[in-house]
Amino acid sequence: MKWNRTLVVSLAILAAGAAVTLVIFSTEPRAERTGAVRQTAMLVAVEVVEGGSFRPAIIATGVVEPSEDVMLSPRVSGEIVERAPAFNPGDFVRKGEVLLRIDRADYENALARSLSALHQVEADLQMERGRRTVAEQDFELLDDSLTAEQKSLVLREPQLNAAKSRVESAGAAVGQARLDLARTTITAPFDAHILSRRANLG
Repeated sequence: MKWNRTLVVSLAILAAGAAVTLVIFSTEPRAERTGAVRQTAMLVAVEVVEGGSFRPAIIATGVVEPSEDVMLSPRVSGEIVERAPAFNPGDFVRKGEVLLRIDRADYENALARSLSALHQVEADLQMERGRRTVAEQDFELLDDSLTAEQKSLVLREPQLNAAKSRVESAGAAVGQARLDLARTTITAPFDAHILSRRANLG
C-alpha cells in the first residue's frame, strides 16, 4: 500500500513538472527583426555664397631654397657714392632697381679722352685720304712700269690702312669707356631677397 502511494505521488510530481515546462515554452517571448539604421533628420548649416577672388592660406613647414643664388660685385672700381635704401640684408628688391652707384667722374673723363682721340684719328684719316687723292693724280703721270708693291706705296695704301686701323681702335676704346661708365651703376638682375651686404658708402 505504501508502495502504491509513493508511485502515485511520483507520477503526480512528473505530471506537474511536465505541465509547468509546457506552459513555459508556450508563453516565451519571440525576437523580432528591426532595422539597424535609425532614420533621423540631418542637421545642416546654410551659408550665403558670394563670387570673388580669394587667396587661400596654406600653412606648411619646410626649407625654402632660392631658384638662383648670386653674389653681385662691381666690374669697375671706384668710390661708392650712393646706396639704395632697400639694399639691406633681409630686404627685397625688384629687377632693374638701382642698388649702388660708383663715382662716375673718372669714367666720364676717360670717355671724354677716348672721344677726343677718336676725333683726332678720324681727322688723320680724312687727311690721309686727301694725300691719297694727290698720290693718285701723281700716279697718272707715271708710266706703267711700277710693280704692284710700288704702286701700293705710291698710292699710300699702307698709310691709309694704318689710319683706318687707328680709327677702329679709337672707336673700340670709346665703346669700352661707355661700357665702363654704364657699369658704375649696379642694378638688381632679378627680383631678389638680400641675404648679406659687404659694401657701404665710401
